[in-house]
Amino acid sequence: DLLGYLETFENAKKFAKTAGGFLPKNLMGYTKILIGFWQVTGSFNLVFAVEWPAALREMWTIVSTFIAIDVFDFPGIACITTFVGFRDRLIYSTMLLPVASALLSLPPLYLRMRLYFKGEPRQHNSTYREAVGLFFFSLLFVMFTCYPSVSRMTLTSFSCSNLGADGSFLRSDFRQLCPQESSFESLWSGVMTFFIPVGCPAFMLLMLQMHGVPRLVARKRRHALLRALFEEYNRTIDTSALHGPSRASLSHTNMSSLASSEQDSLRGAHLGSGSRSNSIEQVCSLMRYVYPFRKPAGDGDNAAKEREANAVRLHKMVVLESSRQLKKKATPSRSVLLLLFSLAFRRLADCKRENEVRKSIGEQPDGEEEDRDEVENVTIAYDQLLLLGDEQVLSRLMLVASMMELEGCLPVPAISWNVSPNCEDEEEKKAVERLGFLFLAYRPSMWWFEIAEMIRKLVMASVLVFVWEGSPSQVGAGFVITFAAVTVSLALQPYSDRELGAMYTFSLMVQAVTLLSGLMIITQRFQEILGE
Repeated sequence: DLLGYLETFENAKKFAKTAGGFLPKNLMGYTKILIGFWQVTGSFNLVFAVEWPAALREMWTIVSTFIAIDVFDFPGIACITTFVGFRDRLIYSTMLLPVASALLSLPPLYLRMRLYFKGEPRQHNSTYREAVGLFFFSLLFVMFTCYPSVSRMTLTSFSCSNLGADGSFLRSDFRQLCPQESSFESLWSGVMTFFIPVGCPAFMLLMLQMHGVPRLVARKRRHALLRALFEEYNRTIDTSALHGPSRASLSHTNMSSLASSEQDSLRGAHLGSGSRSNSIEQVCSLMRYVYPFRKPAGDGDNAAKEREANAVRLHKMVVLESSRQLKKKATPSRSVLLLLFSLAFRRLADCKRENEVRKSIGEQPDGEEEDRDEVENVTIAYDQLLLLGDEQVLSRLMLVASMMELEGCLPVPAISWNVSPNCEDEEEKKAVERLGFLFLAYRPSMWWFEIAEMIRKLVMASVLVFVWEGSPSQVGAGFVITFAAVTVSLALQPYSDRELGAMYTFSLMVQAVTLLSGLMIITQRFQEILGE
């Protein structure tokens, strides 16, 4: 019964925690790569018309049968199930996922009803959350395992071989005539094509979207860019100027009033009649006291000294606020964003200029003229920024930071998933518990890669049946797709662990070499025929 199942679940959970310390890191990632390798490689005997060695065909059949959970072809059982027709196999294969989904949903549904009648909230019930997490993990694992073989079984209804006067027969079962368009097999396969080959990746993508995985990645990315900008600010600021004013002038009250006055002046600078000159003066006063753009004021220039003291106070306030904001992972205030934008925009311009000088061998540009132009460009961008809301300002800042990263002048720390049970972000914790099977093996920015990998396996194990059927070009198409996957893997580096990435790339290279060997076998066969 369900209570006994829950007891078994608790015991299995305790055993998994005990055994987890002895298992290798990223075990699930290795398992997925291994299964995916055999899902594609095991289909070569069914998809490509190549006379593979008998031992190789037998090995592919045995391994792929276990992975695909195809009881009709299990070793020792296949001889008993030979009487089962194509129609029965089709119904069994396509109904496997719906039946498995219904059975796996029973424990969480039972717990949900039980908590409902008790009047207890299910959101904070650990047993219910673990049962839901186990449901999603089991369902996704079944979908991941059966997807290529079930999709191939569904699409084979449309793959027939014309034997001339004898008629057309299914390639997958020559006992079965090619079904008519109005037959049950054709209609059933047409419906199931929408629900399985197309529906499974769409369902996974929908679940990732509903659990906010792209939003979590964007939030992590934004926090990483902000941290990098604050670190760049701390590296760039002229620390000698910060210790000039007295400590008494840096009290919390003065800093708060300064922040208010500076913010009012920033907004007012865009509204008054002298907005252009005030804005230029404000930007220049900020940038002048940030190394390497600082120009020391003369001893007799009291106005410049006062302006320097105000700028130093503002910089100190930014440093303190940045520390608080980073700890809370919150969005900084508008004044901090504006100053960071001024710094980032100027640093990006300098970085581009340095990269151009490094690439060119011509004359060095006029440094003073370049400095004036860059200050003017910062001022123009700053004026445009004052008209935008806080979210738009933050978006512009993130865009400039991303450009700095591309130019190589902003080291951004790598982001990762928080798999700790003490994770404070409830949304991330929920996504990891339920859908971690899909994205934990990859870098957060590559959260979608499992969907792309499923589509690749669909094409290799099913769709290629309809492309240049039985010809060397079909094998060549498979080789091109596999080689493209190797290139994409090396370029994107989707896996979070280097060893996982190396294993995935190696598995693709093995498949590519196998397909290349298939082309050589076909070529040798043609030579033997021509020689005869």
